[in-house]
Amino acid sequence: MKIIRNTYPEYREVPHAKPGDGVRWSLDRGTFRLIRISDDTTVFSTAPVTQDGKLRSSGKSPKLSGIIAQVKKHGWVLEVANES
Repeated sequence: MKIIRNTYPEYREVPHAKPGDGVRWSLDRGTFRLIRISDDTTVFSTAPVTQDGKLRSSGKSPKLSGIIAQVKKHGWVLEVANES
């Protein structure tokens, strides 16, 4: 997988994924973590999930590709796609 678009602001000392970065998902400690492959750093995590990988809040599967995070008010988007 790779980052297609990330318009979230960058902050010092906070990991930030750039377009083109290779990433992978890992289910760990009750959340899916998006990990940058180049340095094994977590750059995003989902809301809490059950042992089956379903969101605790709704019982649905979290979105793991496409636009996975968005703040419309600020125009921030994090988009991930499978590499083809």
